[in-house]
Amino acid sequence: MTKPDPFKVDDENPEWTLEMFAKARPARAVLGNATVDALVKRQRGRPKSQNPKVAVKLRLDAAILEAFKCRGPGWQTRINDALLSTLTAEEINVHRAGRPAPKANKALVPPKAE
Repeated sequence: MTKPDPFKVDDENPEWTLEMFAKARPARAVLGNATVDALVKRQRGRPKSQNPKVAVKLRLDAAILEAFKCRGPGWQTRINDALLSTLTAEEINVHRAGRPAPKANKALVPPKAE
């Protein structure tokens, strides 16, 4: 049997003995249900949206796309908001919690035919 490497020995966290294993208790008994649930069932990634977006392929005029992209990051959201601003609440029939409906941009909204 070889001697342990003194540089790899951790005095604060020694290797467990059979006696230590015998004294061990379940995490729920020590930490409580709420703490264990928070640690074990942690959601990974971005939170789920109440109004998830749908991926679509949309053909736009090059000038329109460039106008939105030249304003920097968030151009897809700005296009979504511009399209949303042309609809009424009845047409959308969706309640957007915590996010006010964007105001209509008259430069992007074509005049309605009379």
